[in-house]
Amino acid sequence: MPHAIKRAHRMSQKRFYEQGFTVQKLKEKCRIKRNNFSSRFKYFTGHTPKQYMLHLRIEAAKQMLADEAFSKVTAGCLSFALGFSGISAFSRCFKKRTGFSPVEYRNCL
Repeated sequence: MPHAIKRAHRMSQKRFYEQGFTVQKLKEKCRIKRNNFSSRFKYFTGHTPKQYMLHLRIEAAKQMLADEAFSKVTAGCLSFALGFSGISAFSRCFKKRTGFSPVEYRNCL
């Protein structure tokens, strides 16, 4: 895997939860100027950068929803904590990837 892609992969893992952290910002932070960044990232990781960051956010949400320590935290608070622009974007993405709304997911555990 090329160094620039490794760096972008690591940075995605560290900053996926930040509000407004986009693929463009990832490219800027990693000093990647190529127009083919997304296709190269997908070639080496199996996901586009956007898909990968959404995957990280949803996996973190699943862990938090399952964790008793977060039982009082609302889905709206989780959505902002994980970098989503709002509860509807979070709920739509979560349901698309898991088949459950965040509340349904929590209640099934």
